[in-house]
Amino acid sequence: MRSAADRRIVEEWIAELCSGFQIYVTAFDDEFGRDSSYLRLHREVISRRRDLVRVRDAVSNKEFIEALRTTLASWGMNRGRRGGNLWPVDELSSGLREHVAMIESMESYEIDDPNLDAEFVARQLANLIGELHITHTEGSIAAGTKTLHHLLPGLVPPIDSYVRRFWRWDARKISPDDSDFINIYLDYARIARTTNPGQYVGEGEGWRTCKSKIL
Repeated sequence: MRSAADRRIVEEWIAELCSGFQIYVTAFDDEFGRDSSYLRLHREVISRRRDLVRVRDAVSNKEFIEALRTTLASWGMNRGRRGGNLWPVDELSSGLREHVAMIESMESYEIDDPNLDAEFVARQLANLIGELHITHTEGSIAAGTKTLHHLLPGLVPPIDSYVRRFWRWDARKISPDDSDFINIYLDYARIARTTNPGQYVGEGEGWRTCKSKIL
């Protein structure tokens, strides 16, 4: 669990981020917005997800799952030391279909919605990530959030080592009712309500693909 000192430091960082959000979005574009294979793959999956409209259709679409798995692999999710190797396409699809009811129960939610019950959503996500079979290491925060990011792009930010460093969070696996994950998601929702990330979506050809990626 993060210390009170760590949480105070993060609060200062969040205030600075919110006050200069547009500057940080532009700086990220300048640093990471160059065309790359992992950017092209991500944009393809987000585009396919929008075309398929419903989560249930996406997890049952082999082409989408293949593209999703390729993207996850390009994002470092197929290296054993970083969370276990990805399951093959058929097993990945089967695991997502097994949990489709829980996933689709959240597909109408948006992270910047002022009426969103962010704590409820965070608890649902913690339980879901703990049960998903994305890699051979169950409960991987990176694999779980990166997968759900492409299925629920308006709701779930991808959490990797850079994100964990910002929140001064060392965990790599999640457990139900994980208080750190829940508080971090509450922070994300607060940032989203403050900064209106949707206004930046679709500008240019970089990473501005959806609200949760802007964050």
